[in-house]
Amino acid sequence: MCCRVPYRTKFLNARLVYFKFDPSIGEVELQVYIDPFMFNVGGLNILEIRGVSSDSKAEAKVKKAEKDLEKSRREEKSRKVMKVELKEHHLDGTVDCSKVLCSSCARAFEGQAISVDCSMSPGYVIADILDAAWGEDANQPEWDFSSVPGRCGMSEIETGHAMIKANRSATIRTLVKKCRGRTTCDFAATTSSMGNVWATDHPLALSVIAVCADMSNAAAGWATEIRDKYGFKCRDGCYTCASVGDCAHYGARLPPRIL
Repeated sequence: MCCRVPYRTKFLNARLVYFKFDPSIGEVELQVYIDPFMFNVGGLNILEIRGVSSDSKAEAKVKKAEKDLEKSRREEKSRKVMKVELKEHHLDGTVDCSKVLCSSCARAFEGQAISVDCSMSPGYVIADILDAAWGEDANQPEWDFSSVPGRCGMSEIETGHAMIKANRSATIRTLVKKCRGRTTCDFAATTSSMGNVWATDHPLALSVIAVCADMSNAAAGWATEIRDKYGFKCRDGCYTCASVGDCAHYGARLPPRIL
């Protein structure tokens, strides 16, 4: 259940009020997009709200993201130096995921445990969820994949036309919250953990493709994502930013930027 409504008072102009309630996972979300305003009494500034598009807030996030990005680049440089030294001593046995897509795949039936695993080399984590499907088991196409961490090599899950499934973007967001930044992510594939799939009472299954990367590259990708998101400028107020919710800056699932 959700709604979007404008709201205006004598002192406050809310461009958009967004309310969402998902009873399947007990999640409540409230977003309010307002115009900046100040409340003065006798020339004294009592209250000031600068709004969600406040330059100071956005610039602070961009600055922090740029620092994180620079730190990740320094760590990556050190990692490359170490890799050369290991290779010279014939000790290099890791996969170079900066040149090839290192992805891990997993599938589990409803009620079963699923493990998303990026433990193929020390220091590697789940950098992002590239694709996921949570829907009817019987109508999910056959899927042959390597269960070896980092060696799946796939980027998309086929779901066919007959399969009833949860919203793909919502499924990916749920998994990102659960798994991003972890070496392995283990949980049960249930409606409690993944939400309900409406319009079907058939058994479900969960399929996942995760991108694996060393921690420095993963952190660089996350910092770049934050910098791009909060560095995006509104041309005519917060309502414009809210209206581009489907673009890359605000939630479109694109392949992660692993440097």
